[in-house]
Amino acid sequence: MRSLPLCYATGNEGEGLRWLLLLCLGMPHLAEAKSPPPLRLTYQDMVAARNNPIGLMNLIEVTGRYRLSQSDHILLQDTHISAGPFFDLNPAAAYLGGVVRFKPLAILQLTASHAWVGYFGTFGLVQSFDDSTIDYSDTQLDINEDNGENFATTGTATKLEGILQAKAGPVAVRSTVLCTRYNLETRGKPIWFDTGLDVLAPRRGWVIKNDLDTLWVSDTGLAVGGRWTWTHPFLGEHSRDSQTTDRVGPIAVYRWGSAPGSRFDSPTVVVLAQWYTRHAYRTGEDVSQGIPYVAAAFIFSGDLIPW
Repeated sequence: MRSLPLCYATGNEGEGLRWLLLLCLGMPHLAEAKSPPPLRLTYQDMVAARNNPIGLMNLIEVTGRYRLSQSDHILLQDTHISAGPFFDLNPAAAYLGGVVRFKPLAILQLTASHAWVGYFGTFGLVQSFDDSTIDYSDTQLDINEDNGENFATTGTATKLEGILQAKAGPVAVRSTVLCTRYNLETRGKPIWFDTGLDVLAPRRGWVIKNDLDTLWVSDTGLAVGGRWTWTHPFLGEHSRDSQTTDRVGPIAVYRWGSAPGSRFDSPTVVVLAQWYTRHAYRTGEDVSQGIPYVAAAFIFSGDLIPW
């Protein structure tokens, strides 16, 4: 069975789990918060795994973070701008790049990142095609790998992300829109199978994804709810049919041991299960619709210079 990578967390699949850690709109700190300094050096580490498709990742991000406001107004809490490098390594690929994040309001966050991407030519990656009429089911991808049709390659990935979130009482709603532009060497073929987003993607072009979360947030560090994920690649003239995918299902987040200003803060576990409602090969064509997409992550963060 092939081990396929999750992609960079502010980019492809891992970012959906990562942003659930940012429940400043809901989940309170378990320890009394201190007053943070205006400039901080922070890090975050996420280890994640998933199934259908299979994937592994380990993302490390280090950012300098500048506080924009010290207001207690609900819309101005935790406003900041940050920037720094990130590194993601998994069994099939490595990502190295930089990220800039702007949070002008508690309900709005904007992120831009750019990364060099290197695929090792292992675990069936990368595979490229002439148009969207080809079979890119797990079964066929395995056959292609056995025939030596996968290859190592390099390129870049540019990502633009916007998060809009709100909370009323214990109910929180969040919409995360991610736009990814690839520039990947694919042996002259215009499209390739992106395992992170689980769609055919253009070698030079955009894929858009939206995660819509509705959560019930407790005061004990637990949040539960549901997520709908919609993904659409822009394949242009190489698309012969719809490549849009949808999946929906429950999600649970648990955070404990919050220690603001320490080197180890907010350890968090995220578990997600979703069933495909629209996918060319995961609604019975190759994989039974009864088999869910399942992902789990362990996330922690901290200040490299404690305060």
